[in-house]
Amino acid sequence: MPIQVRGLVLVGLVCAAPTVWAVDDVAGHLMLINDNAGWSWFEDERAIVDLVGNRVLVGSVANSAGTGGAARSGKVEVASFGLADRRASVTPLVTMSIGDDHNSPALLTRPDGKYLAVYSGHGTDNLTRYRISTNPGDASVWQAEQPIVNAAFTTYANVFRLSAEGKTYNFTRTVGYDPNVMTSTNDGSSWSYVGKLLQDPANGDATRPYVKYASNGTDKVYFITTEGHPRDVNNGIYAGYMQGGNLFKTDGTLVGALGSAPSATSFSTVLGVNSVVGGTTRTNAWTTDLSLDGAGNPVAAFTSRVAGSSSDHRFYYGRLSGGQWNVTELAKAGAGLYTPENDYTGLVALNPNNANSLYISTPIDPRTDTATAHHEIYKGVTSNGGASWTWTAITSNSTVDNIRPVVPAWGSGEALFWMRGTYTSYTSYDMAAVGLVQASAEQIGKLMVHDATLTNTTRADGQAWTTTGPSGSAGASDGHWHVRDGVGNGGSVLTANESGAVEDTPVIKTLIDAGAPGTYDVWALFWANPAEDWQISAGLSPATMRVFEQNFSEQAALDDFADGSVVVSGQTVNLYKAYLGRVDLAAAGGISVFVDSSPNATGAGTRTWYDGVALAPVSVPEPGMIGVVGFAMMLGRQRRPG
Repeated sequence: MPIQVRGLVLVGLVCAAPTVWAVDDVAGHLMLINDNAGWSWFEDERAIVDLVGNRVLVGSVANSAGTGGAARSGKVEVASFGLADRRASVTPLVTMSIGDDHNSPALLTRPDGKYLAVYSGHGTDNLTRYRISTNPGDASVWQAEQPIVNAAFTTYANVFRLSAEGKTYNFTRTVGYDPNVMTSTNDGSSWSYVGKLLQDPANGDATRPYVKYASNGTDKVYFITTEGHPRDVNNGIYAGYMQGGNLFKTDGTLVGALGSAPSATSFSTVLGVNSVVGGTTRTNAWTTDLSLDGAGNPVAAFTSRVAGSSSDHRFYYGRLSGGQWNVTELAKAGAGLYTPENDYTGLVALNPNNANSLYISTPIDPRTDTATAHHEIYKGVTSNGGASWTWTAITSNSTVDNIRPVVPAWGSGEALFWMRGTYTSYTSYDMAAVGLVQASAEQIGKLMVHDATLTNTTRADGQAWTTTGPSGSAGASDGHWHVRDGVGNGGSVLTANESGAVEDTPVIKTLIDAGAPGTYDVWALFWANPAEDWQISAGLSPATMRVFEQNFSEQAALDDFADGSVVVSGQTVNLYKAYLGRVDLAAAGGISVFVDSSPNATGAGTRTWYDGVALAPVSVPEPGMIGVVGFAMMLGRQRRPG
């Protein structure tokens, strides 16, 4: 089958003069999903949108280097939030022996509305584990974990349901270190082993194919694969699909029955070994993502090295059209994240809702081909089937890395999630799951600031409140909130943990008047030094308070606000936004925001400076007025220089 490979094409802002962006800039309203989260990219789906339950789920694994330390290490977790209230909560499924990002769960909504989570250790035993939620549309309570005993050590889970067969499939790496298949005829309540999907060309345990999957949900599961790991094998990329108990090349040629374990190279070649692109030889390819376009044809994303160099990776976009794979080099991906995993990159997330858009994470700006201090997220859009791309920055001038984006299927909007923080290795990372979420036709207005004062802010338990200050210096470590003046909006902020010792301050409550009935997004506003990691604990109720670290939050910008006089920066500090959720007021009334200093504070480097609350009205225009226009443009502006 013919293959066309195009060289790198950059359009849009390539010729624009360099722009200096505000620190920790995000093109949209950043949402903290889970404050300690990691995932590999060989488990799917890692994020799902339940259209009936109106809920979003994101699976991940916590690490001892992250928030919560050793107590969180190895916890396989599901974060979820309702699309109506946008208030995220986290439910642990199990604690594994180590915080390894390969252990993250694959998620599926069953026909009865309950959720299925399937996961395994990273080759630590021969078990596939699964749990089913107790109630439809509720990710907070799960039935007891059930084990599936495999014939060999096991890694990964990829779960898809084919409605035409009434079967649920799980693709996992087990026997022979190859992708194996198990099925369920009762929506994941019990499982049966089928056999290998495919195997490495050596027909042994010498290498291990890396497979990405995508399903039409009816009768097909597509896949792309390599021969092995790129550190061991100079891979190509190959594609096929499973249908009706058989395996096919993407041109429809029968390869064999499911369970016959054909070689990975038996399927259609997407990118051949040592392909020449743009005058250089491309080697050591690796699968990254797979999706389907509107016609049900596969769309693939993958990486390679240039001439064997692990310091020069490239991203590719492959699309099947008319039986032919057309491949375009997307952008430079930079060097590997760390040694010895020299082929770990920031990755690509295809948009399953629109085959003409995707997201990449890279330390090289695709608009200018210049290096950035950290991995940033960019949105790419094509109008010619992938031949060329226009890029928009989603994150800019970040103080930490933004890697491994994920886009779930959602016909009523667009959601983008990624890992934000410091990634040292797959068993050591201090990262959070963050994201941008935008429903179709939804419009979010400018933010209105309500300063936290000693009039509208009280102790949450109703007891008398003692504060220190006001003064222009740090408060003592005395367990009292301190009024620090000369900074912030309204001329002062409420502070804690400023003097080195960790304070046990009382939870406080700010009550503000929204002014009119309606739906509002709500933020707590806090200040932080971008060179440190200041934190705040906040929520819309005492039970939903969460820790927001500066590293995992979004810096506020003047054009976020309706009032152009809002103060957003100081000599060494910037204003940050902690998104708390959405409130629907049937009548005019107050909104309460609960705040405390961080329980994870370790001294002055994690101090809390609380400034107040911000509200933004949320509206849905009349039908036909507006649809989803995409992150970075949906708020009516490109993000701004600092």
